[in-house]
Amino acid sequence: MEQKDKALKLLMQKTDPVYEKYRSNAALVDCMLNDWNEKLKSGEVYITNGSRSIKHETNFNAYLEKYFGFRKAYAKLRIVYRFPFGIVVKVLKPFIKLFEHTGSPLLYNLYCVLKMDSFTSK
Repeated sequence: MEQKDKALKLLMQKTDPVYEKYRSNAALVDCMLNDWNEKLKSGEVYITNGSRSIKHETNFNAYLEKYFGFRKAYAKLRIVYRFPFGIVVKVLKPFIKLFEHTGSPLLYNLYCVLKMDSFTSK
């Protein structure tokens, strides 16, 4: 965990997959929340799960929301592309579904860029 001003950022959580059925991930989160409980209650700090990759999808955010009371916090995403990448993104945007389930790592990376671009509010 990393603290910057009032924000506590979860950096990495690793457990042995063999013990996940015993709720080892829940134990780690619960221990961390108990350690910071008083400061959380008083509003001195808040906990963020940080940013997450579009490329590697997990259900960890939904897990934190469901079992530990975390909530989503939204921000405006602004992307500025260097020339000519912005043009390429605009041209390929209508074809995003074609790249979603591709076996090519290059095309899947392109899909991820197009997906992130769809999150921007223009």
